[in-house]
Amino acid sequence: PSAAVLRARLEARQVRFVDAVHAQAVAEILDATWRDNGPGVRKAVRRLLRAWHAEDPDAARDWARGCQGGLPRMLRQVVEPKAKTKPRRRR
Repeated sequence: PSAAVLRARLEARQVRFVDAVHAQAVAEILDATWRDNGPGVRKAVRRLLRAWHAEDPDAARDWARGCQGGLPRMLRQVVEPKAKTKPRRRR
């Protein structure tokens, strides 16, 4: 199901699943999709980033640091599981 969202977003008929992560291809896909607010796209991006981080954590962290404006919290927690988030202000 997540592949359908990626196919639609990338306007590609086929998305190939492989045994090893190709860092350049993953970075290109993430660069094109990480700001998309669609729930299906966010879910697919999070899964892709999680798989990339499991395979090559240094490359995933380097990509995340290069994102202008910073990553959304859900994506940042994938590459930095112990990342501090802003505390909620009490009223």
